[in-house]
Amino acid sequence: MKIKAIYDQTITKAIRNNAGEVIGYEPTTHHYVFGKVGDDISGGFYIKAGTEIPKLLEVEAEQKIVEMKITLSEIAITIETN
Repeated sequence: MKIKAIYDQTITKAIRNNAGEVIGYEPTTHHYVFGKVGDDISGGFYIKAGTEIPKLLEVEAEQKIVEMKITLSEIAITIETN
């Protein structure tokens, strides 16, 4: 499956003078997104500012089985009548 990531935003940190006033901003990371909320696959990732942006990223998805155990004392049932 091929997914195209789109540049979303540059995240910055403030540069302040001795008086604490903001005099500029320094880029720290670039954020990229793919897909939309509700799509089968969507998400985003960050690349540190100053890092060469690769043309291709290979991603491997690791599947994990999640098992949930609930004791009866953690279940509450409420019955309401009109």
